[in-house]
Amino acid sequence: MNKIVLGFVFIFSIKLFSQEYQVLYDFDEIPQTLILNPGSNYSHDYFIGIPILSGLSIDGGVTGVTAYDIFADDGRDINDKIRDVIYGLKNSDSFVINERVEVVSGGIRLNENDFLSFGLYEEFDMVFYYPSDVAQLFYEGTTNLDKRYSLDGVNFKADMIGVLHAGISHKINEKFTIGGRLKLYSSVFSAQTKNNQGEFYTTQGVNNYFHHHLINVDATVQTAGIVYDDYGDLEPKDFAKKIITFENPGFGLDMGFTYKFNDQFHVTGSILDIGFVRNSNDVSSYYIRGGYDTEGIELQFDPDVPSDYWEELKEDFENKLPIDTITTAYNSYRPIKLNASAKYSFGKPYYEDCYKSNANDPYRNAVGGQLFVANRPLHAQWAATFFYERRFGSVLRTKFTYTLDNYSSSNIGIGLSSKFGPVNLYFAMDNLQYLSNLAKANSTSFQMGLNIIIDKKIP
Repeated sequence: MNKIVLGFVFIFSIKLFSQEYQVLYDFDEIPQTLILNPGSNYSHDYFIGIPILSGLSIDGGVTGVTAYDIFADDGRDINDKIRDVIYGLKNSDSFVINERVEVVSGGIRLNENDFLSFGLYEEFDMVFYYPSDVAQLFYEGTTNLDKRYSLDGVNFKADMIGVLHAGISHKINEKFTIGGRLKLYSSVFSAQTKNNQGEFYTTQGVNNYFHHHLINVDATVQTAGIVYDDYGDLEPKDFAKKIITFENPGFGLDMGFTYKFNDQFHVTGSILDIGFVRNSNDVSSYYIRGGYDTEGIELQFDPDVPSDYWEELKEDFENKLPIDTITTAYNSYRPIKLNASAKYSFGKPYYEDCYKSNANDPYRNAVGGQLFVANRPLHAQWAATFFYERRFGSVLRTKFTYTLDNYSSSNIGIGLSSKFGPVNLYFAMDNLQYLSNLAKANSTSFQMGLNIIIDKKIP
């Protein structure tokens, strides 16, 4: 039982943030900014992402606890620290992780006003809410008389999908650019549960010392895709196949814009992943309804009539509280994300009169703010970011961020984008203040990529 409780704690001590990408957003020299805002005013003519390497990211976070709270060498007994975590976390505390890999990507300028981008990427997204009462039940055991434990804190959602997409950024005039992106989803697997009900409590027994009650249970777990009883034969190629076969298909839409008030000040906005997946293949959903009462096993020592007590208890439980397996199709909805930003550029232009530049924003410096909101099963995830950008010639561009979000009020990040000839290499990371001891961080984020960018000759 303690191992199960430690598992809960371990999940909530992993340091992994969930798809804010606050450093990459509106970083308009990086092609991947078009994924975050299809209405970006992208300035280059062509780009090709190096397969697998053009976009790698992992982001995760957890509220209410850090690994340092549990494993710090501070002289306290670890069992006391685990107990503090178990009783300190609430049902609203969450663990979120997002991982994305671009398989292929590219873009081409169709004309002076239109830029087409396209690609295929794989994405894993999970949110797991801490089930406070359930964790306390596992920690305390079933002998705590008359204390009621609720099952309604069991909430999680996990999806792995392949996304085939194409989008167009269209410049209406020198001030206003809009864009849209169509997405076809191919679900690799899906698992979700929400709105579970039920209670467990123990009273004084009659025939045995304890009488256990499980009442008003109403719980559902939906799964689809690669969810098997035996994973022994599962290979990486099975995941790759699911990404492109569209056995569980879906549809999504992104929209965005950029508005330039003048050469130095502009605002942007985007809404991403308005869509769903129709899970109809390899569906296994589990429904539990009802209740169960037991005073445990009543031992009867009769050598002539031996009994398998545990098997009898198991059969009694399954008969009174059956688990129905249903293969009916269901929809899983993507977490809709909203982005917005405002940026003011200033300082001497980074280019000199000896050559021209096709960049939208040639100023050396910029400051601004960004907002991010994503809908999640229980409550919204949000982040507010303030940033400073600095260009060093036409080769290097940097971005420094300070973010306040669900996880922290002191998240410092950095983004670097370099372009040597046609080769674009970018890197972004946040929570830099915890680099010397990541165990103290509630979240971390890392993105990098490698692209080939080609421009027509400027006369």
